[in-house]
Amino acid sequence: MSDSTGTSDSAGTGENAGASGEAGMVSKWVDLDGPVHYAEFGAPGTIGGSPPVVCVHGLGGSYTNWLALAPLLASTSRVLAPDLAGHGRTPLGNRGADVSANHLLLDRFLAEVVGEPVILVGNSMGALISMLQAVRRPESVCGLVLLDPALPLRRGGWPEPLVVASFAAVVLPGLGAWALARRRARVGPAGIVAQTLRLCATDPARIPSVAVEALVDLGHERAGMDGVERAYVAAARSVVRRVVRGGPLRRLIRQVDVPTLLVHGSDDRLIPVALARDAAGLRPDWRLAVVAGCGHLPQLEDAAGTAELLTGWWEQTGDATDGARKAVV
Repeated sequence: MSDSTGTSDSAGTGENAGASGEAGMVSKWVDLDGPVHYAEFGAPGTIGGSPPVVCVHGLGGSYTNWLALAPLLASTSRVLAPDLAGHGRTPLGNRGADVSANHLLLDRFLAEVVGEPVILVGNSMGALISMLQAVRRPESVCGLVLLDPALPLRRGGWPEPLVVASFAAVVLPGLGAWALARRRARVGPAGIVAQTLRLCATDPARIPSVAVEALVDLGHERAGMDGVERAYVAAARSVVRRVVRGGPLRRLIRQVDVPTLLVHGSDDRLIPVALARDAAGLRPDWRLAVVAGCGHLPQLEDAAGTAELLTGWWEQTGDATDGARKAVV
């Protein structure tokens, strides 16, 4: 482990490979009041003038959520995917795992590891955290991509009853961590991955097998980590609180002042597409792209289509931003 501002390659990964099936990925660590794991794809530095891309996973996610999309972006950008506290390979330690705590962790990661403005790509909870970063540290974000973000609920826009019941079991005081531990013991890492993908994806068979294998491998790795259930419960409660209350999250959406692309799966069972249309109504300057046939994980279900949307949007947005900057100068 390096000092608080340095990074180190994970032992055994080498320069061109990470864990099984993760070709082209370098697994790295940084000390930010405790070890933080992140994956890096592409060259160390911007390529062809493109800003670095930082991918922020959702609740219960990790760097593995980006294994299908990141290599498609790495030909033109440096791509980094940190594991938030209590998620992936990053231990919880003495840190918090709620949205606010992980926003602070992301802010330090951008300042101390990346060191220049980035395109933030967030999925679900990660999109909420990315919006917080864009509002509170706008100088660190030159573009924002929200993939099926956590959004304010409204009457007629609630998730399916099965989804509501699943989250209720997790966030109820005294039951959440116990229910998660019992579930993990009963079905194991492969079962957890299968159940999660059935809930989050329209067709789990569309997700590359390399990514699925990495998800399962990571599940085995996390089985020996402390604080896994506690971190998930803390994060879930903080997300649910925000989407149910609604008002502060709507204000946050109105405050975003960087170019934004909102991508949403047409068949998302967790965050119905109607809520994305509501958000677009609040922000008509945002570009909304609805991905037909996708659920909550477009970066895994349709990585090629998502990459095309992102790169096309940034080509147009980046040119416009550069033109405005030159006009001001």
